[in-house]
Amino acid sequence: MKNEGRELGAIVNNAAILTARNTPIEKLDMDEVIKSFDTNVYGPLRVVKHFLQLLREQDASVINISSEAGSISNAYPDDYPYAISKTALNMFSQQLQVYVKDWGIQVLSIHPGWMKTDMGGENAPSDPREAARGILDLIERKVMAKTRFKFVDHTGKEMPI
Repeated sequence: MKNEGRELGAIVNNAAILTARNTPIEKLDMDEVIKSFDTNVYGPLRVVKHFLQLLREQDASVINISSEAGSISNAYPDDYPYAISKTALNMFSQQLQVYVKDWGIQVLSIHPGWMKTDMGGENAPSDPREAARGILDLIERKVMAKTRFKFVDHTGKEMPI
């Protein structure tokens, strides 16, 4: 893409897996932890590593889809691989924001809400379309997240870190 002179306005890292659901720490399979980190943290890191230099459009954004499970202050037992990897993703977002602060690039880690998806299940109360609209408003800066830490919900409201 660089050789073709292409530019990007946004990078959205949305891939995630939820392994070892409700597994006590004593029964945790470390391969599941490794798989979770590979997808939930290292995947976004790889994408940003290779595409960051293409973010040249005005008001560009890096959006990392996170989860309230990645909040240290609201930690809960179980779902260890998912929660810990989302905490690491939040840290990566914060570090990246500091790195690109003078480039005009917005970096956010976004909790989209508990949604009716393969991961969220049918009992989830939220519609993915609503979250997508909110995330698009954040990308287009129709809504500005006002927060010290770059962890927000899909409406731009600060999430506890």
